[in-house]
Amino acid sequence: MIGIFIKLSSTKIFIKSIFMIKKIYLPLLLLVISSCNSNNQPKETEQKKITNHIYQLKELNTTQILAFDKNKTVVLMPGGIMEEHGPYLPVFSDGYWNEKLTDTIAKSIASQDWNVVIFPTIPLGNSGANDIGGKYSFPGTYTVRFETLRSVFMDLATELGEQGFKNIFIIHSHGVPNHQRALDQAASFLMKRIMVKW
Repeated sequence: MIGIFIKLSSTKIFIKSIFMIKKIYLPLLLLVISSCNSNNQPKETEQKKITNHIYQLKELNTTQILAFDKNKTVVLMPGGIMEEHGPYLPVFSDGYWNEKLTDTIAKSIASQDWNVVIFPTIPLGNSGANDIGGKYSFPGTYTVRFETLRSVFMDLATELGEQGFKNIFIIHSHGVPNHQRALDQAASFLMKRIMVKW
């Protein structure tokens, strides 16, 4: 398997496979999914072991990035649209949710003795919640065009792939169909590119 894109929408998990799933990934994915619903906190000694395998990409230098065993490293790319959520919630609510979910997934993967590289949160999305009411310009909603969103994820994942990373997960809970279609098209593009080049 070269990678999986995970898109989360409320309580359902949609999985778009870029390539075929090998036996090792199914148990890993099931462990990740089950830990997302778990309230169990690891003991302090376990916490130290887990976090030793989790890295923030923005804090790494080129030597550190080159040193990763790309076959045993997962890159998590959290996203989060800037959209209005009414008078009580911040406009980055999706982003905060995705960052917390990314942290939970990272700990679960790292507990299996894999390295996890967390990409900085990408605060972009297409079609805010206010579009439902036909209010395309609304305070707190800052979206990008469909083509822009698709291109951003295609370009970033391509860069990661060309550097040897084979396991790339996008964590994005914005559930608007056009937004999801942009991520699906980015995944399809990468599948074709991976089969030819990587």
